Amino acid sequence: MKAAPAAKPLPTPKPAPAVKPAPAPKPARSGGGGFTTTLAALSFLLAGGAIGGVGFLWWQQQQENPVVHNAIDALEAGVADVNNGLTSARQQFTQATASQKQLQEQVAKLGGERDMLQQHLDNIEQRIVRVLEGSSRVDWMLSEAAQLVNVAERRLSLLGDVNGGLALLESAEKIVAAMDEPMARPFRQALLNDIQALRGAQGEVIDTEGLLLRINSTKRLVEALEPPRPNFKIDRVETPESVAPGTSGIELAWHKIGTFMGSLVDFQRHKQPIVGIAVDPQTRFVMQQGLLLLLDQAQLSVLRGDSSTYGLALKEVADRVERYTQSDSKTGKHLLAELKLLAEQPVKQRVPEISESLLAMHAFRDAWNQQRPAREAAARRVEAAAPSDAQQPNAQQPEASTGNQTGTSALDAAQRRLP
Repeated sequence: MKAAPAAKPLPTPKPAPAVKPAPAPKPARSGGGGFTTTLAALSFLLAGGAIGGVGFLWWQQQQENPVVHNAIDALEAGVADVNNGLTSARQQFTQATASQKQLQEQVAKLGGERDMLQQHLDNIEQRIVRVLEGSSRVDWMLSEAAQLVNVAERRLSLLGDVNGGLALLESAEKIVAAMDEPMARPFRQALLNDIQALRGAQGEVIDTEGLLLRINSTKRLVEALEPPRPNFKIDRVETPESVAPGTSGIELAWHKIGTFMGSLVDFQRHKQPIVGIAVDPQTRFVMQQGLLLLLDQAQLSVLRGDSSTYGLALKEVADRVERYTQSDSKTGKHLLAELKLLAEQPVKQRVPEISESLLAMHAFRDAWNQQRPAREAAARRVEAAAPSDAQQPNAQQPEASTGNQTGTSALDAAQRRLP
């Protein structure tokens, strides 16, 4: 087979010539083109003015916002101050109302007290009028004498003060004598009887106050007591009779050993119970308080006149001082000597009763209260009749004055003679 012949190269195409664009056709001119341009420009100007006005308004609002906020804050602060003021005013009003209520209560209380004082003043005025009229002179003197008798009875029964009771009864007897009242004669007789009984008991009077003061002085010695000091001194060993003098053998050695051991046993087996040495403050305080309580019991026994309890209390104090304190010291010896002297003092005395004076006083008061209205009525009748003597002619005035004096003396005499 024959080979195919080679292909011939294709010819290069020539570039086409450039074609020039056709010129655009010019718009046709018309007669209204200037008005349209003016309207567009005016529209642009209006739009720019509107945009500028809106911007100016926005800028002015931004400038005014802080001022408005400050004004709002100031208004809110003012409202808060007003609210605080209202709250404070409410509180003040509440306090003022409470204070006013308290003042009203105080005024009402003072008004009640004023009424009571006015009533008391009226009573005093009535009593003064009665005293000036002469009808209650005996009442005042009787009240004073009764008070003296009651105080005397209390001093005798509670304190056993014979001298004080005697002085009070003597004062009451003088007041009853100054009454110049026949009805008070039994009362005065009873007072004199009790006065004689008290004078008879004066020789047996015990100085109760002085005894109580001496016990108080003894308490100061108790506070100054010293704690006990132990004595560990061993007695000297004596040579027995079975050992010849001058010898030193087994018998003497055994005797010394036995005596030493026996002394130790005797030290532990004391006749009284072994107590702790009161060296610490707490133990000493308890011991002192016990002694002081016993002395208080002795004082109470003096007031009661209980001699047995008085002696037992002082004996117990002396025993505790010897057992728990340094009794051989100067203060201990002084205290024991004082306790011995106090134990020898009598505390029971004979105190007469004044029941007769008390009964006579009550009897006289009851009788006087029953007879007083009749006496006052008689005194008023005499006073009502006295002015008739003054209504006489001038020539008889001296006689009238004499008659008035006679009527006054007759009034006093009538008051004494009335039953």
